[in-house]
Amino acid sequence: MNPLDATRRLVRDALGEGEICGNCGSRVAGLCRPLDAATLDDVPAEAEHVVFGARDYLFQEGDRAGHVFTLVHGTAKLVRLLPDGREQVLGFRFTGDVLGYTTSGTYPFAAQLLTGATVCRLDRPRLDALMRRYPALDRRFLDLCIQ
Repeated sequence: MNPLDATRRLVRDALGEGEICGNCGSRVAGLCRPLDAATLDDVPAEAEHVVFGARDYLFQEGDRAGHVFTLVHGTAKLVRLLPDGREQVLGFRFTGDVLGYTTSGTYPFAAQLLTGATVCRLDRPRLDALMRRYPALDRRFLDLCIQ
């Protein structure tokens, strides 16, 4: 083990970041489920944990798709605005679910929180690098896409 990894873990634990990963719904059913403890240590270093209120948007339809989100806690709805101004609900996402991954340069719909939520936000290039580094993460992501 790299000595800097141990230092990073101590700092992260002191800041409470290790706690959030240990209690995240993604560990049970989501993206991080197949990761062992050593691999999981790298994820918080690459991610940002952000708290949002009910009715906040994680992203809007048409925004630049620069982040991928995992719901640590909370519930979101995916919506598209129709030409006549009505809102079309496309689906719901729950604790442990991944939102915002797209092959497009922009989000094709919006994600609005129905409850207060904590999310794990990863820059898309960082997620891509993690998936290259950890094939189990890449495989799990594909599994989630076809469910």
